[in-house]
Amino acid sequence: MSSPPLPPPSALAASAHLKPFGPLEQLSASAPWAIFPRKKLDVTYGDIAAGLFSCLTLREAQRDEYLQKIAQHWDPTGLSMVTLSVRYIAWPTGFDLLLQTLKLPPGSEIICSAITIPDMIYLVRYHGLVPIPVDLDADTLAMDTSKIRDVVTEKTRAIMIAHVFGTRHPLQEVLELAEELNLMVIEDCAQAFAGMAYTGDRRADVSMFSFGTIKNATAFGGALIRVKNADLLEEMKRRETRYQSRSTSFFIKRLLKYGALHGLSTPALYGVLLHACRSIGADHDKVITSAIRGFSGGDLVALIRHRPSMPLLGLLHRRLTCVDDAYIELRK
Repeated sequence: MSSPPLPPPSALAASAHLKPFGPLEQLSASAPWAIFPRKKLDVTYGDIAAGLFSCLTLREAQRDEYLQKIAQHWDPTGLSMVTLSVRYIAWPTGFDLLLQTLKLPPGSEIICSAITIPDMIYLVRYHGLVPIPVDLDADTLAMDTSKIRDVVTEKTRAIMIAHVFGTRHPLQEVLELAEELNLMVIEDCAQAFAGMAYTGDRRADVSMFSFGTIKNATAFGGALIRVKNADLLEEMKRRETRYQSRSTSFFIKRLLKYGALHGLSTPALYGVLLHACRSIGADHDKVITSAIRGFSGGDLVALIRHRPSMPLLGLLHRRLTCVDDAYIELRK
């Protein structure tokens, strides 16, 4: 499904809000020690305040209402579900549910992009499956479809295409090959959300999006997965209802933590942080990355098998219904 054309850059610049700090950004940048960070969270303090308000007002009895509102906004055909995303780079809860439900024979192979995150490979192997990497085209970062056929065997069950580093690739050739070989196509869009114009290729069997900490329209932990097979989706939903919900207090801590880190991305405060790290011989990139990670340590499977908390659902609903496509385009 093609996306509608975007306005020219001048129109985008005029319509997009100055985020995330508005005029404070310019004031902060005037400090002699100011340094602009390479990356900023795509969130405002209004969003964080709304998340905190949801912590006080939303109750478990409203779960079905919010799940339905979010899923319908994402995909009016009803073929999607909301899951937890517990790593700052991933959406493994939905992927784990998918692999649980598919019940593929041990030793089945899943063709995947050579560039992916360790959690993905871990989960494939955890379910007794074998990841088969395929190199990416150096110019487009798309999976080299000419090499897919070479690695297909009688054990191959699925092709998982990752849109990496904010890119999005045409799936036509992969879909045609998958149809010929009777393979499932799983679309990894964890890094590809760029507005509501694209919520996954309707021809793919599964499309997965993340709204983790460093993603566009972050909700600090939400994810959406679209599944073309309605029966498969219903079984995934049934399994997910067995999970415990993440606590409200856990989400409050996340909001406060990332609110503080977000403030450090103003040029003046970021400059102070960088110079402080240098003065004690610390690597500021490692310090920040360690602070941003969703969960560190522990059993990945135990961590991901939870339901999103109610305030997370409230914030995710706000982020999706208030998406600023013009700002996201400028942010690319």
